[in-house]
Amino acid sequence: MKNNIKAIVGTALLMVGVMSVVLINNPSIVNASENVVEEKDVSIITSNGTSTIEVEPDIAYITVGVISENKELSVAQGTANKNMASVINELKNLGIEEKDIKTLNFNISPNYNWSENGGGKITGYIVNNMVEVTINDLTKVGNIIDKVASNGSNSVSNLRFGLKDESSLYNKALELAVKDARSKAEAMGLGAGITNMSPVKITETSQRNNTMIFREAKALDNSSVTTTPINTGEIEINASVTIDFEF
Repeated sequence: MKNNIKAIVGTALLMVGVMSVVLINNPSIVNASENVVEEKDVSIITSNGTSTIEVEPDIAYITVGVISENKELSVAQGTANKNMASVINELKNLGIEEKDIKTLNFNISPNYNWSENGGGKITGYIVNNMVEVTINDLTKVGNIIDKVASNGSNSVSNLRFGLKDESSLYNKALELAVKDARSKAEAMGLGAGITNMSPVKITETSQRNNTMIFREAKALDNSSVTTTPINTGEIEINASVTIDFEF
């Protein structure tokens, strides 16, 4: 019996010794409680900021083309090809570079004569050839429309205006939106007696969709009564952000 007691005591002492060695070799276990990071409460003011920049456009896009119809496909296509060649040549004479003339659509479709019994007979063909023209000089827009219309084009559509450097203007609008959000946050903080705050999260909430507006539109090409008058209007660039301020 005494021998058993000694054996148990010896085993216990051995286990204590082993645990001591483990603790000595792993000081991180001993100091684990010292590595616990205490979470602190964070107070936040959230503010939304917006901005709008209104600028005149500096580039235009227009679709011009030829629509030709004939009972013979070869005739319809030949006429369309001839007229489109005349249109492109006139565009180049007006200072439009070849890289700024892009084919949007070329289509050949049959014309049908439908009978009462539901049958259809081809009576001819329509050839449709459209190009998009980029115009960098807005003073030429009205003249270009007139010239292509008198030199082979019987379709002019989709005139729209844009900006060559839209990204930098949008970034400027974002900058102003951030300042607007900070101004609103500071006003809210002042009302609550908070004077020291710093941004911890900024989120862009706007989408890149510009809006054309036509108040106080700038008239172009009015030097001649025979020139198509064009108003460029202005473009609105909008930006918005949401900012969390910690205090």
